[in-house]
Amino acid sequence: MAKTGLSQPLGKRAGWIVASKVFLSVFVVFHLVAVFCAPASVDPASRLTRQVWTFCSSYLRVTNLNHGYHFFAPEPGSSTTLEYVGLDQLGNRTFGRLPDKAKMQPRLLYHRHFMLTEFLGSVPSESRETRQAVLQAYAQQILSQNGFDSVELKLVRHRPSSRQEVLLGGELSDPNTFTYEPLGTFKWSKK
Repeated sequence: MAKTGLSQPLGKRAGWIVASKVFLSVFVVFHLVAVFCAPASVDPASRLTRQVWTFCSSYLRVTNLNHGYHFFAPEPGSSTTLEYVGLDQLGNRTFGRLPDKAKMQPRLLYHRHFMLTEFLGSVPSESRETRQAVLQAYAQQILSQNGFDSVELKLVRHRPSSRQEVLLGGELSDPNTFTYEPLGTFKWSKK
């Protein structure tokens, strides 16, 4: 029996190499199918695509590859921003928005603040304690960064214009696509 420099016979070693290559090839194909099926499974999707996603979903979650494709397509929901009016010691009123594209550079900073306001918009109104704690934290940050004595917050939801509205001459920023929810007035407090 021919022996290699290793202690295994050549036939056994070749078998392991072939088995390793087959396993690696199957894994690479599975990985590619899983990565492609994650965005493809967003509705409207075929039944087959949803079944493939169901098969691959555990792997996608464990490897953190099941990204939030539903957020961007095919029917994105409303975006959420936070408008505020701050009042300083002299009684001057300052208007602002979170996030503010004009003031927040680089773009990543704007995006991070947008994700914070999206989180605020996603907190169900039934969980009042959680929502109030989040609001208080946002208000204290705005107060401390701007030197305000008090700040009035308002949640602004902007739904995307429908295709029909745009075809009829509507603008993407039509006022009827915005809804405003007053959140209250918050005062500066040292903790």
